Amino acid sequence: MFRSSRSLSDEARDELVRLGTAHITFQIEDGWFVVGPTGLFVVSAADGDLHTEAQRVSERAREVRASLALELSFVPFVDAVLISDEQPTPTSLPCITLGADKLRATIAEGPRTVDDATLGRLGLLALHRLA
Repeated sequence: MFRSSRSLSDEARDELVRLGTAHITFQIEDGWFVVGPTGLFVVSAADGDLHTEAQRVSERAREVRASLALELSFVPFVDAVLISDEQPTPTSLPCITLGADKLRATIAEGPRTVDDATLGRLGLLALHRLA
């Protein structure tokens, strides 16, 4: 399999930039936090052992949700997404793992799970807590 010379992080960032205005993306320490009508996502690109990276992004998603829960009585589930060229069996890792080329469709084309009022509050909180 051939890979581009661009890093997975660059590819993921480019896909997130093209999400459009319905989603807000924040840079966090080791990836991105995405808030949109299709849900909340912590996205990171694998740059080491797949299992270790999957644990790391899953833990980051849990931390983000806990941080937001300090301010809101209800916080939707935060999905952890790991960008990788390796595609393990779906049950072998604690998070969604996919190629960068599938990131935008996975986030943007899902069903609406967050109403406008919650989306507005989450966006403001994320801006203040994570930025």
